[in-house]
Amino acid sequence: DHHGRRAQAQVGGAGPFGASHSQHLPHYALAIDFMDSFKGVEKEVVINGKKTKIKIPAGVDDGQRIKFSDFFITINVKPDKVFQREGNNLVASMNIPLFAAVLGGEIDIPIPEGSTKIRIKPGTQPGNVLRLSGKGMTIVGSKQRGDLYLRLNVEFPDVKNLTTEQKKVLEGLS
Repeated sequence: DHHGRRAQAQVGGAGPFGASHSQHLPHYALAIDFMDSFKGVEKEVVINGKKTKIKIPAGVDDGQRIKFSDFFITINVKPDKVFQREGNNLVASMNIPLFAAVLGGEIDIPIPEGSTKIRIKPGTQPGNVLRLSGKGMTIVGSKQRGDLYLRLNVEFPDVKNLTTEQKKVLEGLS
């Protein structure tokens, strides 16, 4: 029947009018913060002079286009100071003190939810990359997450302020 086919065309783009119909939908851009793209967010937008609440799913990527009932929105995710996104993975750099790198120990590391403690092995080299499975970006439409890759930069202490203990450790390295 004629009505069924037209409704199908508007919803799924399956009928003869599907392709041309979607091209005539108005298109808007929306800038959101990195954390909003990580967690998902509800935003109030004005479309054709009407206030409309829209849900942005967790995990949306910069430049992603989302179709709502009668409009499209392209998402612009503002860059984050700590995390860079690569697909569903996140990449971050952090400085660790020389003595933590040499002797190992617990350090606080950034994750999107805040921070967590991890143990690093003695003898950690500058530039070592740690992979934290499942601590990356939310994957749209699922409860799963990508991985977090943490590049460790070793910070050297100010030699003038070393304790006797620390000097002994450094002498032991040479």
